Amino acid sequence: MKQPTSEAASLVRRSLLLGLVLGCALTSKANPLAPRYFSPELRPDSAPRSDANAKLELRLGRIEAAAHLEQRLAYRSSENELGYYDSWRWTEPPEAYLERALAQQLFEQYGLVHVVSGAARTLDVELSSFEELRSGAPRARVEVRLILRDERRSLLERTLRVERAIAPGSPEEAPVRLTRALSAALDEAVGKIAALVTSQLERSP
Repeated sequence: MKQPTSEAASLVRRSLLLGLVLGCALTSKANPLAPRYFSPELRPDSAPRSDANAKLELRLGRIEAAAHLEQRLAYRSSENELGYYDSWRWTEPPEAYLERALAQQLFEQYGLVHVVSGAARTLDVELSSFEELRSGAPRARVEVRLILRDERRSLLERTLRVERAIAPGSPEEAPVRLTRALSAALDEAVGKIAALVTSQLERSP
């Protein structure tokens, strides 16, 4: 077999080097990822605080989120497949929105006494879903697991799931539409938690 000349081999090497340089140049000109930040919080209800529950005391305990919930907005293609939007992010971890909404609803709107030290009935809540569902009609899902307990026993355990349809619109508005749907679902879930907890505290003073 005829061996390539040194000149031909040199030409091949120069061509490969040129291709590598051009590839790096094209890559370096790509626009860097610019994250967009969103907040799912609704404006607090302006209704006056109720005095009907002024004798009901409650401590907020552990307010946590499942390990897969982070500052990147999440979506599910199916119940078994989870993905993330790399450039869409929450301004805070999802559980921070849940904790703030619970405090506003329970202590500002329902008028429960907020216990910060000493023995008291305690509410623990885990946020297990806070994401977009792509299967079927697009919708937002919020799911929470709550436990109301005292020093010895559990008084109430419940899992709540709320889904809200995502309004149609342009692709550019997709993260805003998703945020609004999750805001509404979170607000509804927190309202249900407040009603359940208050009812249980009234039955077991």
